Amino acid sequence: MVKKSFLKILGLGLSLTMLCGCSGNKATTDAPAGTEGQTSAPAKASDADQDSAETDTENAEQSATDEASSQQDNAEASGDSAENSTGEDSTSDSADADSTSNAAETGDYLAKYKPVLDESYNCITDDKYYENATIYTPMGLMEIQNYREKSDLLENVGYILTDVSGDGIPELMIADNTDSEYEDGEPHSTVLGCYTLKNGEPNMTIEGWARNSYEWIGNGQFSYLGSGGAMNTYLGTCHLSEDGTEIVWDTYYFSDDVDGELKYFTNTTGSDEIADSEEFIPEGADGIWGYEADPPCPKLEITPFKEYLGASDSVDDDERNPAKMQSEKIAYFYIPGPGTESCSADLDGDGKDETITYDMAVDENDMTTSFSLNINGRDYEMPNEGDLYYYAMRGLDCFWFRTNNEAKNHYLYMQYTSDSDYLMTAMYKFDGKSFTHLYDLNGAIAFWKMKEGAEYEYTYPTDPDDFFVESSQQILGTQFVTQRCKIGADGMPEPIEEFMYYQTGAEPYISASKLIPCDLMADENATKGVANAIWQDNMVTPYRTDGKTFIDLKVESYPGLYRIYYAMKDGRYVLTYTDGMLGSALITECFNGLNFAG
Repeated sequence: MVKKSFLKILGLGLSLTMLCGCSGNKATTDAPAGTEGQTSAPAKASDADQDSAETDTENAEQSATDEASSQQDNAEASGDSAENSTGEDSTSDSADADSTSNAAETGDYLAKYKPVLDESYNCITDDKYYENATIYTPMGLMEIQNYREKSDLLENVGYILTDVSGDGIPELMIADNTDSEYEDGEPHSTVLGCYTLKNGEPNMTIEGWARNSYEWIGNGQFSYLGSGGAMNTYLGTCHLSEDGTEIVWDTYYFSDDVDGELKYFTNTTGSDEIADSEEFIPEGADGIWGYEADPPCPKLEITPFKEYLGASDSVDDDERNPAKMQSEKIAYFYIPGPGTESCSADLDGDGKDETITYDMAVDENDMTTSFSLNINGRDYEMPNEGDLYYYAMRGLDCFWFRTNNEAKNHYLYMQYTSDSDYLMTAMYKFDGKSFTHLYDLNGAIAFWKMKEGAEYEYTYPTDPDDFFVESSQQILGTQFVTQRCKIGADGMPEPIEEFMYYQTGAEPYISASKLIPCDLMADENATKGVANAIWQDNMVTPYRTDGKTFIDLKVESYPGLYRIYYAMKDGRYVLTYTDGMLGSALITECFNGLNFAG
């Protein structure tokens, strides 16, 4: 069943490659830190035990009598957990959330998972959601939001609280119940995200998208199908660890290219490393697909997002108001797609809006054939250069920069989304008579920047001499960076700050696979230039880079910034160290969890 639905989704050719990796590694794995192919942050044993104990205690205290002691509460919670985990109905095929039947308790857990629900709801309902930072939103939801109607998503995508791991504490699942996407017409629930609580905060354990697909098969289990290209297929079945923080593989199969020949391997660790697996020869006409678990896939009894309320306070709508982008030097307007319509913006800075009429025509394949702007009654044809005409029909965010240079040129940045869902920017110079195409930038104006502590801060472009630009980088996996820029003399963004800052999540997911020499850099806790090292299995978070020679990392549980030096050799990035302690080594060989889009 997974195979059919997976191929159906793949046929749409729409994936958020800017966010999801197709390097042959799964999105998550139960392999311990230091295992190749790991792409999720491993939970420390002590943390996991503490989380489980804390949440068990909360659950026990809610259900115990007033006279019961704390120790009795914990014992009862443990007994309930053991009973649930061994009983036949610990997690029913329909996942009807029997373990959360108490309304008050369900409300308490819904409140704890509210950040996930708010982000997911906003992703479905906000057409410009991609411009805002996300922490909990599943990649698969961001993916289908690009090509399915809002009404369809509100009706068929939803959530359920149910104890998947069997520890008595409910997990949250975001699932898609759309039957029409499947060829066999049977009920399915595609799991876009499965979350548990860690330190009282939502923690994503399972994340699914088109090329990394999970389906609910009941009784606490999921079937999995992934793809890393023509020669790389991954499939198996799995369940959650008892505390819900890791994936445990019951079966795992994958194919790989060995000296130009397609071969097949299996293990129960979820590793796609040949050295960690056993080779096997598929039997039967179905080949490797014969090893795919094909049990019934009961549909989860979800609450559709059309019934979800209370999301309005998750993100201040006023913070996303386009009017905030209007300033003395920058005007903003939006073109939603093909057609002839008008909008307005103060382009010349006299305090009065100009009328802007756009005329965009497309052919039978929705490809743009002509695109022009009419400003206060005068027509301007937009040059068909770069890639703008390929993607203009998807909508354009338009930023008009008024400058004070002698030539009195203005610059129009038109941002669009490419096939691979990267944000791109077509840049034009306007001399008062016509538009001249300057360049297409692999990136876009950023609406947020990273603060200390992995927190996001909204920032809007109001000054041509000071704004943030976001772009992608593929060194430590596919990462996104922001850099402070100004409009240069040529109309292009010109850096005004040495560093680019990584836009990463709060939890580190990259670990060192070996000892890596580095420098401990200057900040309030460190001394500049002191030789140091990142130790094997240390969890690291990319922090900043100059984009050419070094990357500064934060190392979990240690103060200071750790600087590694890199260069490109034979088209691949290698680590370098001037004192000769390391020599050169491929970056991909020094870190686990690197996830490359594409």
